[in-house]
Amino acid sequence: MQAIRVFTISSIICAAIFIAGAALAADKSLTKAQLEKLLIGHTALFEDGARAIYKTSGSYEYRSGPNVSRGQYAIGNGNVCAQFQTGSRGDRYVKSGNSYVLINQGGRRFPVKFK
Repeated sequence: MQAIRVFTISSIICAAIFIAGAALAADKSLTKAQLEKLLIGHTALFEDGARAIYKTSGSYEYRSGPNVSRGQYAIGNGNVCAQFQTGSRGDRYVKSGNSYVLINQGGRRFPVKFK
């Protein structure tokens, strides 16, 4: 129960401190329902070969080459927060034209496809 509370509090903090930087005029924010449909049970594929896996159980895996980071994720309105043993991160997914883009907390943009 305490782990759930800690994750919930971390998710709220993560969402509260997320800076929407690097948004472009063509970007369309996604609702919580749209993000849930896009992410839950799916894998985000990045141009560099990295993968973000959003399991239906709420587990999250980020795979880049031989490196794997595991944690839990929570979806908010327009953003997703991942909690790891070492900390948390917040990302925002937007629709930009006909493509999806992940914008990280630092404002960097990463085109993404889903499977």
